[in-house]
Amino acid sequence: MQVAFHCPWANAARGDHLIEVDLIAALDAGLLAGAVLDVFSIEPLPDDHPLWRYPSVLITPHIAGLSNPATGAAQIVTTLRAVQAGERPAPVVDPDDYLGPA
Repeated sequence: MQVAFHCPWANAARGDHLIEVDLIAALDAGLLAGAVLDVFSIEPLPDDHPLWRYPSVLITPHIAGLSNPATGAAQIVTTLRAVQAGERPAPVVDPDDYLGPA
């Protein structure tokens, strides 16, 4: 994958989706403006990990989003019931709303 020069990088997927040594090399080479990282191959990220030394890297504690337990549980129950009934769960995200038509 090629990235634009000086763009930021974000990873909130799974830790192993990002090759951390490649990210560090890109940061050292000045190819990235920075990064926002919520997941890592080793969690919690060790205190001596090189990513901690970059001021342009924002590290979050694997909380890509905050959830209210009561409303989150209610949404899970509603979704499970819909799926069990053969219905399409809501809300369904249409990628075209974010990416535009292919």
